[in-house]
Amino acid sequence: MLRRCLLALPFALPLPALADVPQVATDIGPVHGLAARVMAGLGTPGQIVRAGSSPHGYAMRPSEAHMVENADLVFWVGPELTPWLETGLTTLAAHAQIIPLLHHAPVILSFAEADDDHDDHDDHDDHDDHDDHDDHDDHDDHDDHDDHDDHDATAHTEEGHSEEGHHHDGEDPHAWLDPEAAKAWVVVIADTLGKADPDNAAAYSANAVAAKAEIDAAAQRVAEAADALNGAAVMTYHDGFQYLQVHFGLNVVGSLSTGDAADPGPAHLAEMRDLAQSKNVTCVLTEPQFNPRRVSAVFGDAGTMLAEIDLLGANLDAGPEFYPELLNGIANALNACKK
Repeated sequence: MLRRCLLALPFALPLPALADVPQVATDIGPVHGLAARVMAGLGTPGQIVRAGSSPHGYAMRPSEAHMVENADLVFWVGPELTPWLETGLTTLAAHAQIIPLLHHAPVILSFAEADDDHDDHDDHDDHDDHDDHDDHDDHDDHDDHDDHDDHDATAHTEEGHSEEGHHHDGEDPHAWLDPEAAKAWVVVIADTLGKADPDNAAAYSANAVAAKAEIDAAAQRVAEAADALNGAAVMTYHDGFQYLQVHFGLNVVGSLSTGDAADPGPAHLAEMRDLAQSKNVTCVLTEPQFNPRRVSAVFGDAGTMLAEIDLLGANLDAGPEFYPELLNGIANALNACKK
């Protein structure tokens, strides 16, 4: 009997080969986190823009360029956030499927709309963020990060950024701050992976379902924290919070930074000081590139509360839990704003 079994082994049917999981590249931390959740248990995506760096005007390292070159799929927000990456993808990822995610978001806000809706904001103070960067050379990495974040448009000229890169009359690319956009994106990521890797399509789909539930749970914590503010007026470090403001109903009345690529002048700071007094602002939502001089110029020695929101999650661990943790950090910051 044993001899028969041994003789039969060479003629046994081969085990089915494991499906090759596509090589995936992503642009920024939030997109990487969503892709990592969808691919959990199957593979790990790569990230082009390293944590703490600005996605605008970023120069890829050889290892990152190699990752893009070997990618089967590339998920990125789109040229609205990283215009420099478009050419790189065309040349390096010529054989990859490239999926821009911004226009899969259920709501896409524009800087112009923000100006119309929030006259006090100077809506595109975002770019001011860059200003902040200039202020803080010792925190360039973080500044870039935020800068990245927000308003690349006004990127630092020292990094090769041009004011032409980000105007305040286009689409706001920071849609990942809207949980509904994040949920839509995990569906797109799962569907795309499922088509490229049919053997694992069910697993990608199941991961996407779980991801949406996790996003909903974290978003609920943000909603509860926002509701607990009872409509209290807050200011932001720069105007990069539009999707949070709209989705969660935050009463953001102004931004400490102006919308050009220079430091805010005395007139803007005086305007924000008057606005803060008239609206009874007691909390400022800061970012990692936070410049305390900005706050002191507007609020003086008043006991203003500061709550940091890291819009790109530069300080979070990469992986499947990234996006819910990003939202949890936002909820914690809003809770810190409560009187």
